[in-house]
Amino acid sequence: MTQDMEGLRQAISREAERDRQRILGEARVTAEAIRQKAQAEAAEEAAHLVEVAEAKAARIRQETVGVAGLDAQAVKVRARESALELVFSRASESLEALSDPGRQSGQNRRSEPAGWAAIVEGLLVDAIGHFGRVALVVHADPETHAILEHTGEAPSMLDRIGQQVGCQLTLGQLLLGGTGVIVESPDGHLRYDNTLQTRLARMRSGLRAPVYRILVGDNP
Repeated sequence: MTQDMEGLRQAISREAERDRQRILGEARVTAEAIRQKAQAEAAEEAAHLVEVAEAKAARIRQETVGVAGLDAQAVKVRARESALELVFSRASESLEALSDPGRQSGQNRRSEPAGWAAIVEGLLVDAIGHFGRVALVVHADPETHAILEHTGEAPSMLDRIGQQVGCQLTLGQLLLGGTGVIVESPDGHLRYDNTLQTRLARMRSGLRAPVYRILVGDNP
């Protein structure tokens, strides 16, 4: 009887040991599976973080290059505008000098009266062409005024042009600024400024491109 009990106890112990080993084995397999899954998820997450970081870095680089390009373009535009402004400013100063003989190194327009008279005639005829009236008032700078009313010949340039275009022209007040003529209706409601300074301003937008090409040496 005692031997039977001992045998039963040993059988139970062996069975328990087998169960323990089986459970430990299953636990080890489960733990390894969990570890591998966690490792794979961590690697995947790390790869995602790296991908996000690389994309962000690329975007920052692209934005930096873009900003740098914009800055360079802005500098180029400012330099171009500064150069053009200087050219047109100098041109305007040269036109101002035409109405001030003292600023022309002692040489005024009357040293070449025929040349300036032809320019004056062209300015006046062009201005009259903008009106459909038979009576107009002409305002001019002092030297241009003198050319228009000059009585050394009969008729004066003003009368001659008026006869040619079929328009009654009257000299008005002297211009305080500008070189050339301003023509207006007697009531002052219609007015056309054909001074050299205003003509330059009207032509400025069309002259910007060719002037800049000359400045940079691209002048075929």
